Amino acid sequence: MSQTAELYQFPAREVAEQNQIAEVLPVVASMSNGYTKTPNQILEKLAQFEGGGMQQRILRVVERATFGFHVDTSELSGSFVAKKMGYSKGYDYRNVNKEIDKLVDRKILIKKEGDRYQELGFNVEISEWIIGKNLSLSLIHISEPT
Repeated sequence: MSQTAELYQFPAREVAEQNQIAEVLPVVASMSNGYTKTPNQILEKLAQFEGGGMQQRILRVVERATFGFHVDTSELSGSFVAKKMGYSKGYDYRNVNKEIDKLVDRKILIKKEGDRYQELGFNVEISEWIIGKNLSLSLIHISEPT
């Protein structure tokens, strides 16, 4: 009696091999795959914004979720924003909500509270934005000499 064994390929290895192949192939951004139409004044003001890295990334998520879909505001939860920023499912998204509140305090974002989600969008009155690093100093208005 001869004994033979069958070789079984586990799916996890196949997935790992596919991921290795995906890493080799370049990812190329193309306008034909879609784009976000953001007003130039907002882009120019964002270039002057001196916020931290998390705030910058939150602004990009809000930009994509609003201007990318041609709407003024979008219903966004803190966990959704965190996920779009690349954080894993178990991430404590309360930090994201704190940073969103700071952006609202700086009048860069507008926020309307809903039942489950908050509606977020850019404050299009960009002259109201507080873009300096020091929030308290940015609130001081120095009048022009007459």
